[in-house]
Amino acid sequence: MITWKKDAHAGTRTWMMASIAKQNSDGGFSDYKTDSGNYAYYAGPRKVKAPHTCVDWGGGVPINGVETSWFSPPSRWHCD
Repeated sequence: MITWKKDAHAGTRTWMMASIAKQNSDGGFSDYKTDSGNYAYYAGPRKVKAPHTCVDWGGGVPINGVETSWFSPPSRWHCD
């Protein structure tokens, strides 16, 4: 997982985050592999080995000066 900066702030260090986790046997997600900090172009990469397993991924960037994070919705779309 990588979160890329593709706006006018590319090249300027601002807070960013990239995160990914594989699904647990109980159907939940934990043990997120996360990279966050002040980066000029991207956060990450973060990887999980998850053959035949669902993954949850997310990222974060400042939006109008507010650190804003998002994560993929619960979905079988990310499953092998």
